[in-house]
Amino acid sequence: MAAIQMKLTFEFISNSNPEEIFDAVSEALFDLETASESLHDADVSGNLEKLTISLAIIGTGETIEAASTQASSAIRSAIHKRGGSTPGWDHTVEVARNRANFRFLEQTSIPA
Repeated sequence: MAAIQMKLTFEFISNSNPEEIFDAVSEALFDLETASESLHDADVSGNLEKLTISLAIIGTGETIEAASTQASSAIRSAIHKRGGSTPGWDHTVEVARNRANFRFLEQTSIPA
């Protein structure tokens, strides 16, 4: 079993009630965590002055890639559930994977 924490920070591109958007996306991410056995420790922080929101969650899976996909999908789904769009998501996540510091929480080796 593998686990990975993914944290992505976004900038609001609309001034239309960022507090409401922040609350709605936060609620959606926590709901996704509650509904899934492969998602843990969701965290949301933001800076309303700078119009940014950071979404973090731990994904688990049989491989690091599967765990990463779980975490990425949860963050994207939280944005979509509250009416947001994610154009260029695959490119954005690929850049994040190459630049972000991922912390391995658990790694298990199974002898052949």
